[in-house]
Amino acid sequence: MKSLPFVNFNLSVMRHSYWLFACLIGSVLLLGFSADETDSSPSLLSHFHGLETQFEITSNAIAYPVIAQAVVKRGYSNFEPNKPLTEFSEGGVGYGYGNQTLQLELLTSQPLRKQTVVRSQKKRQYVKVRLYTEDGATLMEKELLKSNLKVKTSGVSLFITYVLNLEDIPVILLDRAKKIDLTLIQTQKPKPDNPNASLE
Repeated sequence: MKSLPFVNFNLSVMRHSYWLFACLIGSVLLLGFSADETDSSPSLLSHFHGLETQFEITSNAIAYPVIAQAVVKRGYSNFEPNKPLTEFSEGGVGYGYGNQTLQLELLTSQPLRKQTVVRSQKKRQYVKVRLYTEDGATLMEKELLKSNLKVKTSGVSLFITYVLNLEDIPVILLDRAKKIDLTLIQTQKPKPDNPNASLE
């Protein structure tokens, strides 16, 4: 007995619909797996509570080339040796502490610019940090000890990485800043043959 034409047509349409439905389900599952795979591979910055930044960086008021920049929350420690022995210490002497702070990391190909300043105090090194708004207004100007700035270089690379401890910079001002100026300050006393030299 021959099947009717319209019956064959309906069966063909049903098979075609099942095939399209199966393809649609497969596509949805594939997209879901791809999204999960992407989400499971976060960047190192996000893993270490870091944030890429877009500050305009200058050094001694001159445009400074920055390849990459980020603010990262990291821990640091300080240890002072040669402390007196106590009844609780055996052999090892010293005092230390740990803390967490925000740090500004800069990847560049050039060193920060330097400025020599005459002062009556003893010779010291600082990092002068200036924060500016988008309109150029000064939000903050502060001198940090050179120990707050770490420099990482490699003999096989032309890149320089600066890591600046932002512990003494209020986050609310950093959040409003659009431009940051970083200058290395070297102080020196007035020369004996020029005692009337102007002091900063």
